[in-house]
Amino acid sequence: MLYLVSKYIPGPTLAKAVRTHNPLDENSAWGLTTGAVTALHAATSTEPFRGANLAEVGHLTATVDPDLSTIAPT
Repeated sequence: MLYLVSKYIPGPTLAKAVRTHNPLDENSAWGLTTGAVTALHAATSTEPFRGANLAEVGHLTATVDPDLSTIAPT
């Protein structure tokens, strides 16, 4: 069995951050989107995770830092 380990970011889940800062300004929305896509691409494009199903990574399991600049799956 393989495990994906990521950097720990102390902060709220993505879902809570979006609810708290709703509506997100354009820079925050693009930053979170870009961060999430970049992290998921990096995680699934390297061996041995190429093509892996990351079903457990989502808005309820990803955390963001308080200023919404960094996102990480937990």
